[in-house]
Formats: sequence, C-alpha cells, structure tokens
Amino acid sequence: MTTGSVISRDELEELVHEYHHVQAEHRHARPGSRVRRHLHERMSDLATRFDRLLVEAVADERERRRWQEHLHHGAAQPSAPQAVPPLVFRGRSGAGSTLEVLERTDGTLDVLVDGVCVERFASAHELLATHPGLSFRLGEVSFYERFAVSGSALAALRAMIESGGRPPYRYARELLLDGLVDRSFGLTPRGRRALRLDLQQGGARRAELAVPVHVTARGQVSQRARHAAQEKLAKLARLAPHPVLSSRATLVREADPALERPAIAKATMDVSGRIVRAHVAAPEMSEAIDLLVERLRGRLTELTERETARRREPGIAEPGRWRHGDLPTHRSPYSPRPREERRLVRRKTFALEPMSVEEAVWEMQMLDHDFHLFTNASTGEENVVYVGDEGAVRLKQISPSDGTFVEPVGLDPAPAPVLEIGDAIEALDVENGPFLFFVDRACGRGAVLYRRFEGHYGLIAAAEE
Repeated sequence: MTTGSVISRDELEELVHEYHHVQAEHRHARPGSRVRRHLHERMSDLATRFDRLLVEAVADERERRRWQEHLHHGAAQPSAPQAVPPLVFRGRSGAGSTLEVLERTDGTLDVLVDGVCVERFASAHELLATHPGLSFRLGEVSFYERFAVSGSALAALRAMIESGGRPPYRYARELLLDGLVDRSFGLTPRGRRALRLDLQQGGARRAELAVPVHVTARGQVSQRARHAAQEKLAKLARLAPHPVLSSRATLVREADPALERPAIAKATMDVSGRIVRAHVAAPEMSEAIDLLVERLRGRLTELTERETARRREPGIAEPGRWRHGDLPTHRSPYSPRPREERRLVRRKTFALEPMSVEEAVWEMQMLDHDFHLFTNASTGEENVVYVGDEGAVRLKQISPSDGTFVEPVGLDPAPAPVLEIGDAIEALDVENGPFLFFVDRACGRGAVLYRRFEGHYGLIAAAEE
C-alpha cells in the first residue's frame, strides 16, 4: 500500500467484515428466495465498493490481490498504511504560502505552512463555518481558503446530497484529500463551503471553461517553451475570482549578448474585465516562464483577496492592503541603446477614470507596472503613483498639496515640470530614470514619458475631453 493513503486499513477491513457477515447469511438463506436475492445484491454492492476503495488505497498489484483473497476466500489480512489526517482547511496567503489545518486522532489540530507544522490548537471553532470566503489568520498573515477539487467531483457530490443516492466512489480519493467529505462520505463544513461557493459561481468551474492561452514568440524560443507556457498559464485560471475571458503570453529571446537576462516572458489575463499583467526576465526561458507563473499567481491571489474583502466589508478599504509585505518587483535592466538611437516609438492615450490613491496603487500592482497615471478623484488632476527606492510607494502630483493619503504612500514634494515632449525626452535622458511625470505644455495635462525595455521611449497621456 502507498504511504499516506486516504483510505485506511480499518476502512477496508470494515467492508471485509460486513461482506463476510452478509456472505454467511447468504449461505443459510433458502435458494431462490427473495431474501437470498437481496443478500446477493448486497454482497455485489459491497464487493464493488471494496474494489473502488482498493484502487484508491493500494498501488501495488500483488498487494491488491492479497486483499481480494482476504475478502473472497478468508485469507490473512494484508498490511496497510496509516491514513492521512483529515484536512479541515487549506488556504493561500498573498505571498503564495499554503496553510493546511489537519485534524489529529485526539481532536487537536495541526497547522502546517508549506508542509511544516508550525502550530497545534486544541480547537478552531471558526473553521466550522459553512459559508464560503473563509480565512485563517496566523500571526499577522491571513490565508484565504482554496479548493483543489474538480468540477466533476463537486457535481457528483452535489448529486449525492440532493438525491440521497449512492456515494460517488469514483471521486472518493479526490474528495477526501480536499477535505470535502469524511471517510463515511459525510459532508464536512469545508465541503459545505465548497458546494456553496460553487453554487454562487453558477456551477461553472473556471478551470474547465478557461479559454485557450494564446502564446506568441520572438527570437529563438523553442516549441517546448511555448507549450510549457501555455499549459502552466492555463492552470492559473482556477485561481481567478471570476471567469478568465482571455489569456495571452509573449515570449522573447533577445539576441543582445550584453543582456544578463535575455529571456523575457509577459502575460495578460482578462478576468471578467479586470486586466491582470506580469512581465519578467531571466537568463533562461524556462526560468522566465516559472517566474511569470509565480508573479501571476500572486496577482490573482491578491485579486481574490480583494474580492473577498469587498464582500465582507463593502465600501471599506483596508489601509496598505496591496502590499502584504511583498518585496518590490525586480525589473530587468534597459537595453544599453545609445542616446542618439533612442526615439519615441509608442504613444498611449487613455480616458483616465477618477479614482482614489489606494485604487491607483491597486491598479499599478495588478498591471505589474512601476508607475500608474490616473486622475485623482479628490483634486480632478492627473497624478502618478510609483514604486520608489526600496519598494516604497509614492505619489507625485502636478502641484503637491497636503492632501490625505493612504498609508504607507508617501508624497513626492517636487512639482511636475511643464515641458514640451522634446524637452521631456532630454530631461529623462539627463535624469536617467525609468520615467518622467510632466505637464504637456501643448494641452496642459499630466503625462508620463518612460523608458521601454529595448531602450526607446513610450508616452502615456490623458485623452482630451
């Protein structure tokens, strides 16, 4: 038997004992009688249940045959593993760590973070809740509940509950491992939360309805890398709080030998209208793809947490929520393009929706940018939030004021210069920074000139009203 099986030796032996009891009654029943036929059906049903559990519990074929001999011919009982403790809760933090709460035989609870036991509790009554959106707080970190069960297993479990029919033995291992049922197929509080969450989502499993990931490549990118990116990004759809409408990725292998991280991976997901992006660079494409997946996983987790917080406390923003103690995004260096070769290659014009400073920081994080141009809802003018030194988030205004900001955002005291675009390019070259926030002299509106990865310039400006 496999170590850590969800099916214990006692469970198999209970079925064997029941089978032998029915078998003895069957032998003494009158041939051809209704009672004998009924007992034969019960024996057949028990044997079928036993076979299904045996497949889940035993990997070795020879060991399975020993159990079959034990059931049908009274052979000695084979050895078996200890069953894994029941899963009470599984959740993920904003930083990507996984927490599991397991129930011990004495009723106490072990708390594991990334597989390591860190706490033991006598009880946790909050985990008996049956409404979805549950979180478990450990120290200063919150872990939000996640489910790994498939849509098919959930549908089968729901059918059993609603119809009172036979348990879905086909999905026994999956349902047990995810803590949705106990070993008698009784629905657990976690199982009730999963079913209610599935009902809220209309029964549609995002993992099964996810749209294909469109991958484009430039440079020397192997077909294997494209497939790996496609498969790994497709699996992330199940982490989104709403259906993913589209998913695109770009893999680039720069030919410039001066670059330390020439492998670039970018992805964009449309989560029911909410755009989530990530952009990474690494020495090798396989590493870049893995970094991209981890970055997107963190973004989707943050999006889910924000949705959960809104459902619990509508209209109440939690200060500093977007940070979660994460380290600042590590950006790849610019291409060492000579100044005389640089040019403005991209202009973006947007209707900037008024928003609060906190919402702007959230947008910046979701888009995986180092800065975000927005219209400040308090003042009506264009502002920029950006990631400064050591990951500090700062706000830059056209005319700095003593407005109220959400901690830990700091105020950049320098006013935005009024420049023509040509002068802004020269100023950015002199400062040699990643971007320049300025007032376009031609229209009097705030704009951002920024350095692109390949060394050219891009411009983001507000659309004219």
